[in-house]
Amino acid sequence: MPALNRTSQYALLVLILLVGLWLRLLPIEDRTPAQITAGGDSREYIQLAEFFLDTDQVAPGNRFPGYSFLLMGLFTVLPFSHEVISVSTSLALSIVSLGLLWLLASRIAGSWA
Repeated sequence: MPALNRTSQYALLVLILLVGLWLRLLPIEDRTPAQITAGGDSREYIQLAEFFLDTDQVAPGNRFPGYSFLLMGLFTVLPFSHEVISVSTSLALSIVSLGLLWLLASRIAGSWA
């Protein structure tokens, strides 16, 4: 199988990222930002970030503070609800991770060629 040129690789990456974004947005496309709610792990990350902002609240257990620190900074800067910020960053980070995975796979495949 012949190797793809660089333009074809970037076109494939854009296609993969767009499909990934579409699959992530599909469950929430009919909702307004005010209707988005976070549950499960996302709710605990939000609670931990809110605890860092206001220590009068109860901190949830068993959560590493890294993502919550990112959320805490975004909560103080952005004027949206905490659930919308959490869902948006989760979507963005999943798309970034998909792009980084493609980059890693292309570098590994390129080294074997």
